[in-house]
Amino acid sequence: MSTVYLFLAQLLLTGLMVICINLFGSVRRGYVTIDQLLSTTNFGYNLIYRILSPVIFISFATLALYYFKLQFLVNNLWIISVYYYLINILALLLLRRFELVNKFLYFFIAISSISLAYWVYTIALQYGPKAILPDSSNFRTEWWFIVLAYFYSLLNDFSPNYYIENKRKNTFIYNRYKSLSLKYEKLLIKEVKNDSQLRLIFYSVMITEDVNRPPLLRLVEKTLFFTGKIKTSGIMQVSSDKFLSDQESINKAQYIILNSYLKHKKSDIHDYELVNKIANDYNPGGYGGEIPQNYSLLKNLLNA
Repeated sequence: MSTVYLFLAQLLLTGLMVICINLFGSVRRGYVTIDQLLSTTNFGYNLIYRILSPVIFISFATLALYYFKLQFLVNNLWIISVYYYLINILALLLLRRFELVNKFLYFFIAISSISLAYWVYTIALQYGPKAILPDSSNFRTEWWFIVLAYFYSLLNDFSPNYYIENKRKNTFIYNRYKSLSLKYEKLLIKEVKNDSQLRLIFYSVMITEDVNRPPLLRLVEKTLFFTGKIKTSGIMQVSSDKFLSDQESINKAQYIILNSYLKHKKSDIHDYELVNKIANDYNPGGYGGEIPQNYSLLKNLLNA
């Protein structure tokens, strides 16, 4: 089989691996919060899942290829773990989420996973199903289950450094605010621009929408809007019968947020409650507590 066809087959399997790992690893649908992107909750599970997922996929893919008499595609199949992490890094860069990543942990996971995939390939996968499936005739299978359980327990007791995690989130929010305000401040109407609280609420909504719909995804939405499946558009993700540019969505969003602000603004209402009510008016059930959290964080950063 030619190198080109083998490479294409490996890319196809890499794409399938990306889909499978994201499918089984997702914990929720809808809006993604910045805390979720940073989360190291249940650290042992996350670390083991991320390291082992490509290896496990490659193992099952190898068994499937042997079953369908396509064993010639098993040649150097471990390499798709490299392609997987290259695609992962590219996606993080295109979605502008790489700055949220713990770089040391990320590359530790990537290197560990790729090394493990290569090791498993060299000692088992390239030799066929008999070398892959558990062997009850000796103790080696049970021993590796014991080792895995030990490391899971050990890593699950690990406490992440939340100071560094929070610092990374603060930096991300502040940098995104500076970038967006520099680009779009000129579009703000005087009612929003001259009210410091309303202005921060507006940018808190914009930051959240931009994290969930970065420019690349908005471009995809623009391409597919004609299908009728896309209901919101622009950086502010405003509902409209026609596709909205970023500027058009900002213009419409300002009046939506302003009207909600005027409706809920009271002297005795707490900032968090006010922002939460506005967020729910803007997108009912879409945010959770993300907008109020971003507002509070942004307010503290700018007043520091």
